[in-house]
Amino acid sequence: MYKVKETLDDVLTLQVKSIDLPRNGVIDSIALLAKITLSNSGTSDATVSMEDVLKAINEIRVVSNGNVVHYALRGTDIAYLNIYDTHGKALSLDDTVTVPAGGSKEVKFLIMLDAGQIHALIKDQLQIRVDWNTSITSDVSVSDASIKVTLDKEVYESAEDYAMTYAGAEYGEIFIEEPKVYAIEKAFNALGELTEVFELPVGSVLKRALLVFYNDAGERADIVDKYALVRTRPARIQLYKIDYETSRELDKVQYKLPAVPAGMTMFDYDMEITPGGLDLREEASGTFKIALKTNAAGKIRYISHEVVPQVITL
Repeated sequence: MYKVKETLDDVLTLQVKSIDLPRNGVIDSIALLAKITLSNSGTSDATVSMEDVLKAINEIRVVSNGNVVHYALRGTDIAYLNIYDTHGKALSLDDTVTVPAGGSKEVKFLIMLDAGQIHALIKDQLQIRVDWNTSITSDVSVSDASIKVTLDKEVYESAEDYAMTYAGAEYGEIFIEEPKVYAIEKAFNALGELTEVFELPVGSVLKRALLVFYNDAGERADIVDKYALVRTRPARIQLYKIDYETSRELDKVQYKLPAVPAGMTMFDYDMEITPGGLDLREEASGTFKIALKTNAAGKIRYISHEVVPQVITL
C-alpha cells in the first residue's frame, strides 16, 4: 500500500455538475478548491461575508453505487466542520469580500470532506455532485464557479494486500467503516423547559453531531440554554444534559479552538456517550431524541457524522 494525492482532471462547474471519482483505492479525504466569481449588478460596492459566499455551494453530494450517500452537505456545513477539525485554522466565516459596483470579484477557498474512508475500489460507481445557488444577495450573484477535486487515498498493489489490511473475523471477509455525513433541519418554538425536538436517525453508528442554531431571521444565534439526549425505551431516561454555554467552552478545550462561532456546539457521541459511537443499527425509530431548552424560537441544523460498519466477502 502507498499513499497518493491526486487532483482530478475533471472539474465541477456551473455546467458540469457531477464527475466520477476514480475507484482504484481507498479515499481518506477529499479537498475541494472552489473559485467563485461574484458579480454586482448594483450601483454601489457590495460587501459580503465568506459565510454568504459559501452559500453558493447549495449542496455537495458524494454517492456510491447510485444510492449510498457518503456526504450530502452545504458549503457552510463543510466549513463549520472544518473549523472544528482544523482547530480553527480553516477559513474564517467573518472574512469579507467587496464586489465593486457593476463589476465582479473572484473568491478562492478550500474546504475538506474528511469524515472517514470511502472504499472506492469495491464500488461499482462513485460520483461527486454539486448543486449551485447563484443568488448571494439582492445585487450579488454567481456568474462563474468551479471546484477542483483532490483525493488523498491509499492505493494497493494487489487484492491480497487490501484484504490483509482490512481482514475481518473470517477468512475471505473484510471489515470496513464508511462515513455518512448529512444534515437534518427542525424548527422549534421558545421552549421554557427541556422538550424533545426530533428523533435521532437510526441504522448506523453516530460518531458526533454539530448542532447549529439559527434565529427566525436565519442568522446563527446563541438562543439555546440547554440540550439533552433522551432515551425513550424501555423507560424514558435522560442520558445526557448539558448547559449550552458550558458545551461551547468545552469545545474550545477539546477541539483547541480560539473561539467557537456563534450558534454552534459539538455533541461527540464517541467521546461523551460511549466509546466507538452510539450504535443505532438495531434500534427502532424514536428510541433516542434530542431535547432543547431555548430562549427564543428558531431552527436547528443537525449535521450528523455517522459511520456504517460493513462486513464484505471478497
